[in-house]
Amino acid sequence: MLDFKLDAMLFQIPADEHEKTDLMKILKEHPEVQFVSMAGLDMVGNDTDERIPIRLFLEDMDDMLKHGVQTDGSSVNLPKIAELNNAKVDMIPDLAVNWYVDYNFDNIDRMTGLPVGTLRIPAFLVHSDKNDVGSRVILRDAIDKFKVELSRLLQEHPEINVLVGFNEPLAVGVAEAVDELGLTGQVRAISFDTNMRCIELMQTGAVGALIVQNPYAMGYLGVEKAWQSLQGMKFDKNELIDTATQIVTKENMFTMESQKALFSFS
Repeated sequence: MLDFKLDAMLFQIPADEHEKTDLMKILKEHPEVQFVSMAGLDMVGNDTDERIPIRLFLEDMDDMLKHGVQTDGSSVNLPKIAELNNAKVDMIPDLAVNWYVDYNFDNIDRMTGLPVGTLRIPAFLVHSDKNDVGSRVILRDAIDKFKVELSRLLQEHPEINVLVGFNEPLAVGVAEAVDELGLTGQVRAISFDTNMRCIELMQTGAVGALIVQNPYAMGYLGVEKAWQSLQGMKFDKNELIDTATQIVTKENMFTMESQKALFSFS
């Protein structure tokens, strides 16, 4: 991977750049991205996707962004919802999240000298034009329910002045509840990891801090220490292994270190 010009490659398209004009500009600047894949998860976690040549996506972008694409449902498990004779499912793009590019490092584009990339677009699954189904819908509804319950809790207990979201869905729910209830400055929201919604609300003050983890270091060091343990190396159980977590606040969010943490590989 390090043999390629990483700064010339596209790794993600943030949620605030999903307008047609933005997408046309970005994709035309990155001809190494040759396919689009709308991907969704069914009720049991099976991944289903529709892979489209980038040319067709650019030609029919308005319709695909609004109505998505349709799959025959053969790889979708929707018990008591879809039967064999009625299994077609529409895949509707999720415009509210970051999209990322998956590269095939064994397939090199001759024009650019870069790996061929596929833009992966997370999608909602819709059965029979009316039923939102799949894991993504469950997650979306869980966030909405969490916000309602959290709002009730804050109204009943005004003494609460700190909220912590330990994963992205909870982080978004905490931040939006503080913002919508007008509690910015009264309740301090602390969230783990990074997403565009929390970054936006950190600028308004609704999010007090983002604790951005380093998944690469977590994975690398975890495997390294496991291998060392198998070789007989002993460790102090009380010793912490630093994985370079970065604390980002409104005051330091525009420093180079914080920008790298918030927008890694962008």
